[in-house]
Amino acid sequence: MTEFLVLAMVAACCLVALQRWQLGVWLCILVGFFQDPLRKLVPEEPPYMVVLCAVVFVAVLAGLVIRRYRFDVTRVPGWRPAVANGLILLIAVVLMQLVLAYYNSRSLTVVALGMLTYFMPILAILTGFYFACRVGEDGVVRLMFFYSIICIAFTAGIYLEYFGVSWRALGEVGEGLKIYDVGTVLKGYSGFFRSSEIAAWHVVLGSCFLLILATRTRYVSARVLCVLGIVFLIAAGILTGRRKLIVSAVIFLTCYWFLITVYYRRSLRVAIVVVLLGVTAFWIAAHEYYDNEAQTGAYDLYVERASSVFGDVAERGRLFGISAVISAVKKHGLIGLGAGIAGQGSRYTDSRDIGSHYEAEGGLGRLVTELGLAGLLVVLGVIVAFALYLLRVMRYLSARGGTYGYICYGMIGILLANLAHFTVASQVFSDPMVLILLGLFTGIIASGPVLVRPRRRQVVVAG
Repeated sequence: MTEFLVLAMVAACCLVALQRWQLGVWLCILVGFFQDPLRKLVPEEPPYMVVLCAVVFVAVLAGLVIRRYRFDVTRVPGWRPAVANGLILLIAVVLMQLVLAYYNSRSLTVVALGMLTYFMPILAILTGFYFACRVGEDGVVRLMFFYSIICIAFTAGIYLEYFGVSWRALGEVGEGLKIYDVGTVLKGYSGFFRSSEIAAWHVVLGSCFLLILATRTRYVSARVLCVLGIVFLIAAGILTGRRKLIVSAVIFLTCYWFLITVYYRRSLRVAIVVVLLGVTAFWIAAHEYYDNEAQTGAYDLYVERASSVFGDVAERGRLFGISAVISAVKKHGLIGLGAGIAGQGSRYTDSRDIGSHYEAEGGLGRLVTELGLAGLLVVLGVIVAFALYLLRVMRYLSARGGTYGYICYGMIGILLANLAHFTVASQVFSDPMVLILLGLFTGIIASGPVLVRPRRRQVVVAG
């Protein structure tokens, strides 16, 4: 009965998305959050529920097609020829690798996962571009605020699980994660999310959004609330046991501050928010210290583990960088195994056993495993072309001024943090919601030059 109600809810969201595709983007995020706790309530925790948000997103795409929006990468201002041609070449490579994936796995499910992994972000980029051009800066801010509020609500589940609340909707799907570190065994808390890895990713993203909103607003009270929200999220994120969230948060903060300083010359706002964040975190830490009379508790072990992450960054980068590429080439050859083979969802398929893919844990090794060495070079070429495009966007936004730069520079910082995350740990990027959100953010960045030129907006977004 629960499963039927869930599917009926998703069907209703799809119908709404077909009629109002902009509202469908909001529903896609909402379903993406609720699909995890609902999966735990359904008997046997069916894996297909992971893609419910992707089903709603497909309805959004259908709504756009009905209204004659074109999914053409050459229509995004500034993408032609370098970025557009690079994406077209990447699509051609992925199509060939999908054929190879079926040959190696004999599974249409693996092929579908490969299509979702590589095509969904590209479609999400164009959707995000059209969405931002249609709703404007205020609409993008509302979407960020909407996501942040839901993220805070779902992150509260991590605290509930930590304090011993026993609900079926809490905890990881399956056996759960055990972490052997700091001389003991720690549990990776996930709360309402299906895994601690997914929980940590959303915690970082919610924190990044709150920081962007805090620097954008002029009201001190709003900044204080955003800072408290960031502390709430990061403190819960430490309980996931995923140390990468600390590195991702630091990378984002560094990149965001640098971009604001160099291109926007308004680093004072970021500095004020960082000072508020530091003072709040210090007060909370000191208050807890004196309340507990400096006695070591369970939470201190998670803090100790999180604080050790920077000592392992270099080693992890070595293992999952060039070494992983060399290992993948030796094991799978120059052409790879096919798109979708090394994704996290492939273990749920009926594909034949083609061996383990430890070398694909890092992003570079995974690209070589799935797309071959040529595919990796194409992806790197697209990244370089897109980086040059972003430089032009940042210079343009800097010249135009306004508050939309805070959003675009923040989105760029998020993408850079996720790029670093992908390099050393790629499995979370098999999640459909993660792929859709990253694509939407990229499209929002691409909308920057359009939104600061209102006279040309109607020309670009016309179907």
